[in-house]
Amino acid sequence: MNEMQLGWIIGVLEGEGYIGERGGRPAVTVVMTDEDVVRRCGEWTGVGNVTGPRPPRGTQTKPTWQWTVTKRDDAAALIEKCLPWFGQRRAANAREVLAAYRAAGLTRGTSPVCGKGHDISDGSPNLRLVVEGKYTKRRCLKCQAGRQQKHRAKI
Repeated sequence: MNEMQLGWIIGVLEGEGYIGERGGRPAVTVVMTDEDVVRRCGEWTGVGNVTGPRPPRGTQTKPTWQWTVTKRDDAAALIEKCLPWFGQRRAANAREVLAAYRAAGLTRGTSPVCGKGHDISDGSPNLRLVVEGKYTKRRCLKCQAGRQQKHRAKI
């Protein structure tokens, strides 16, 4: 995203956006009746999902489109990138969301140690990457060896 695109995104977020938390995770949302504007938000940032059209509600006469970023690291990175140019009210809100994000710690699956404290940082001999469907999971070889020993002892 270049500087012009970033400035445009900041303007849309400042005027029409929502920055907050959903399920304890940072979230960024834009809801508008202009499909092209909403789609551009997703295209230029490269994050989030665009949904719609949603039927008009109440006194609305046009369907709405929504761009939502709820992947916690993506939302936090976007908020952090835009923060210096937000107005006072939105910047204060963004700081609260980022503080909660930082207090929550690392994203699940990116910790440099397993649950038992073994080193599974990138490049560690204890780390094994396992592909399950569309996800790549991190496994500790020391813990796996311990489970195999317990299993063999039962046989």
